[in-house]
Amino acid sequence: MKALFALLLSLVGSTCFARLDGPPPRPLFERVEVLGASVSSGRGLRVDFGDALAATWTNSAVAIESRAEQHFFLKPVERATRQIDAALAAEPTLIVGVDFLFWLGYGAGGPSGAALKSEDERLALLDRGLHELERVRCTLVLGDFPDMSAAVGHMLLASQVPTTATLARLNARLREWASSRKNVVVVSLAKLVAGMRAEEAVSIGATTFAPEETRRWLQRDRLHTTERGLVAVALAVDEALVEAGLVRREELRANLDDVVEHLHAPRATK
Repeated sequence: MKALFALLLSLVGSTCFARLDGPPPRPLFERVEVLGASVSSGRGLRVDFGDALAATWTNSAVAIESRAEQHFFLKPVERATRQIDAALAAEPTLIVGVDFLFWLGYGAGGPSGAALKSEDERLALLDRGLHELERVRCTLVLGDFPDMSAAVGHMLLASQVPTTATLARLNARLREWASSRKNVVVVSLAKLVAGMRAEEAVSIGATTFAPEETRRWLQRDRLHTTERGLVAVALAVDEALVEAGLVRREELRANLDDVVEHLHAPRATK
């Protein structure tokens, strides 16, 4: 009996010692990296998505670095790889790419960089991007593929827009890939944009936005968000993190007008 008791004590002691010996878990917002294209870069705005995201968090000392590029669409695979390389070098705790995958489904170029030959090549291009993202080990938030065909004639060419069937395939492929990775959270921009296009009320968490509000979320080009639209997407990211059990609501600002007000307030670190 004494020998058994001594063995149990040694096991408990070694377990506790191992926990003290290991590195403590890093807070989710300790080091945030934003990846993406022109929406995340804040095209046409005075702020970018990193600013909007930080304004939704009550911790004003969050460190956020944005790698988003307005001309991502010119060389999507090359720029995606470069952004991931830079983000990982910073040892992030959270990576957010709401429009990071957009030009890996949209656009007129295939995986080789030559002109797109078939809709199947859009899936191949997405797979190239997902393969690069497999290197990410921290929490990763990605936006899915919304239907932005309303931007044709304003900012997009018809040849750059996937068919309705291809959009469905792209989103199915993304969710299949994400389902086997515990660190990946997908935000449904597709659902958000569908509600806006249908002139229906759009809900983000416990807040429902009337069409009178959501009409203010896109610029005239029908592709890029306004400042309020950028904040709405940030709120959608927050809600996805809450639903995934990664963030407590007390850490967030959920009122869009309140966030817009904080968006222009000085913060400790960018």
